[in-house]
Amino acid sequence: MSMHEHEHEHEHEHQTEVFSLFDQDGNEVFFHKLGEVEDEGNLFWVCEEVFLNDARDMIEDLGEVYIFKADETPEGIMLEGVEYETAKKVFEKWQQSIPDIEEMFFEEEDEE
Repeated sequence: MSMHEHEHEHEHEHQTEVFSLFDQDGNEVFFHKLGEVEDEGNLFWVCEEVFLNDARDMIEDLGEVYIFKADETPEGIMLEGVEYETAKKVFEKWQQSIPDIEEMFFEEEDEE
């Protein structure tokens, strides 16, 4: 996907921010941001494709994870697709930054 300004829609039940991009064929594709990663002076968004219901107010299903380079411009955030090797590197860095859920659970249990 090439650079596009994203639009915001809000899903109020789950407080998940959903935005859309247009692919090279002009199809609107919806995503939600899982996180951000800084690497070599660049900011990247880790996003997951989402499939919305017909009313576009609820996520019905989840798709693939995509990595976008995020650049701030006077018009807003511009997202640009990245090469596979960059995406792989950024995704691995993002995974390492996520706390281990199991560890968090056991730490909370130990504190009680």
